[in-house]
Amino acid sequence: MTNTNHVLAKNEDEDLTAWVPASEIAQENPHIRAKKVEYDVRQRKHNGLEKAGAVLKFGKRYLVHRIRYARWLAQRARGAA
Repeated sequence: MTNTNHVLAKNEDEDLTAWVPASEIAQENPHIRAKKVEYDVRQRKHNGLEKAGAVLKFGKRYLVHRIRYARWLAQRARGAA
């Protein structure tokens, strides 16, 4: 169930709708568990997610960048193959 109520900006850095809680990534992609995304966020300094620019600390919460997380996930999948 993809959220189509937003329009992505041409520059992904300008698109605030791309930053979402980990739970939203899981809601939009039922094959990905929220616990897995949350684990990835906790391990961000060790797994390359922080270096990929896919995590943002916003107050006490962490937000995940949809596009960058997907890119990071795809790179990891290609590396594991």
